Amino acid sequence: MPRRIVEIDGEDVEYELTYKQVKNLNLRIRSDGCVTVSAPCSVPLDRIDEFVAAQGDMIKRARERIERSVPRREFYLGEGGRIPIFGREREITVTKGSRIEATLYVERLALTVPDPTSEEQIRAAIRRELSRLSEKSMPVVLEEAAKRFYEYSIPKPRLSYRCMVGKWGSCLASEAQITFNKFLICTPPECMEYVATHELAHLLVPNHSPVFHGLMDELMPDWRARKKQLEPYGYLLRLL
Repeated sequence: MPRRIVEIDGEDVEYELTYKQVKNLNLRIRSDGCVTVSAPCSVPLDRIDEFVAAQGDMIKRARERIERSVPRREFYLGEGGRIPIFGREREITVTKGSRIEATLYVERLALTVPDPTSEEQIRAAIRRELSRLSEKSMPVVLEEAAKRFYEYSIPKPRLSYRCMVGKWGSCLASEAQITFNKFLICTPPECMEYVATHELAHLLVPNHSPVFHGLMDELMPDWRARKKQLEPYGYLLRLL
């Protein structure tokens, strides 16, 4: 999806733009605070930017509501904080060491950083472990999800991993390239499988049309419930 930026009250606001067969411009605020806009193909970009800018107050209020709904974890990125991994919360422990390292145990995520008071170093350690876990686990999740496509002929996709703010995954169908958000590894396995199935389905239907939704209904009848289960984890995209 194309991403655009408009200035609202001196701040840059990014939004995702999708052209659809609709009559009017529509704006939506996702649970992670990201702004999405659907527009008729005939509407010029400057008109869409003006439309988004005019919704500034609504966008601000919606994001404030989202922020208030996020559990307050003042110590989230420090000793005693908690982070979900595979949907199960683990306690964060932080010790001082010469290098940035992280190790996942059954009940805790142990971090070693040169400065235990540095949120930047703690965040780097967490992201490093999430990267390792993603590269180890997501190919297995994708392989399981691919079994749902046994009646279809889809190519084996190339995988990559990134820390993304606005989405859990993406698919470049023309190059059979799937990218997973590293933070997806924090969510329950059924949510990871939903995202994997969603992105694989884009190899067949590279949009979010009714045809795509019908395919998802066929492949994973409970996909809407899984998507709903995924929404509360959106706060991770802002905190990490």
